Amino acid sequence: MVDRPDGYISQSRDVLTEEETPILYNQLMHHASTFVGGLGHDFDIKLVSSWTNLHKPGNSSRRHIHGNAMLGGVLFLDTPQDTGEFVVFNPAVNGTRLFSTHIDAVKSTVNQYNAEHHSIEPKTGQCLLFPSFLPHTVTENNNSLDRWTIGFNFFASGTLRQGNIGHITF
Repeated sequence: MVDRPDGYISQSRDVLTEEETPILYNQLMHHASTFVGGLGHDFDIKLVSSWTNLHKPGNSSRRHIHGNAMLGGVLFLDTPQDTGEFVVFNPAVNGTRLFSTHIDAVKSTVNQYNAEHHSIEPKTGQCLLFPSFLPHTVTENNNSLDRWTIGFNFFASGTLRQGNIGHITF
């Protein structure tokens, strides 16, 4: 594990492989394919990276995106209570807003569609998939126990078409 300011991360970027972890690998591939298909896309995906995270007491994860992927995810391996919440941020906040980058409409009600962020208290065994552009973080581990997770990224595999531009093969 490599010591970083916000915790520890494995040196390996391929901790999940079909050969080493076939059941978990196949489950993730199935769910990611279902997610992509549910969005109306018709292309294959491949797991391009996976790594282990360790957050000791007091560690947190900074706000970030997975810019090198199309779909990101996290599997909560060992997440005792009070080891931090997974927080996703509305990508339109502090960027493109409803009318312009300078005007934000007053909300009569804050809900899941217009909130600036949403917190999830993860549980051991839970797996989250999300578009890679979605900003997210994990709050501080306030427990005396460690929090262990596996992060992973998917990217398209095969040929994609972008409007009239043509085809791109990955």
